[in-house]
Amino acid sequence: MKTGDATVEMQRRAREAVEMAATVYRETLDFTEPTVDAIDRILQSLWGGQDLSDDDRARVAWAFGSYLGEVARHHFPAARWERVHPVYDPAGPYIQLGDLQVFPVLWCYKHLHNGPPDSVALKYQAFRAAHLGRATVELNPGDKGRGKGRSRRERRGE
Repeated sequence: MKTGDATVEMQRRAREAVEMAATVYRETLDFTEPTVDAIDRILQSLWGGQDLSDDDRARVAWAFGSYLGEVARHHFPAARWERVHPVYDPAGPYIQLGDLQVFPVLWCYKHLHNGPPDSVALKYQAFRAAHLGRATVELNPGDKGRGKGRSRRERRGE
């Protein structure tokens, strides 16, 4: 399946998550970053006392993981879905943004299994910070002695 096909599939699954969140969990999802916390709440409610079948767990992880990936794509237009990772193929489709690769479906699956230590909100925040840190260029390009004018990656020698 091509990248475009992965995008279409993940967008469809994300729409399912929006509908499921509204009808089952009374959460409004609008593809903005603040709604990542709602996904965390939903996954947390499922981790607690409910006994989900493996099929149900997979369906929930795919739906809400797709939604998280679409939030990233809405906020970072250069982000794109990729179908097959050269190393982590079983992890399913992933988001590629520059040199960052994140696996939101796997994030959700892990949260459903492990609970709060695998918070998708914290993972999304770490992804966001990593991307913004790589994209940040400090001002004052003339002061190379203190690293100013170069990106953080350039200062670290990457």
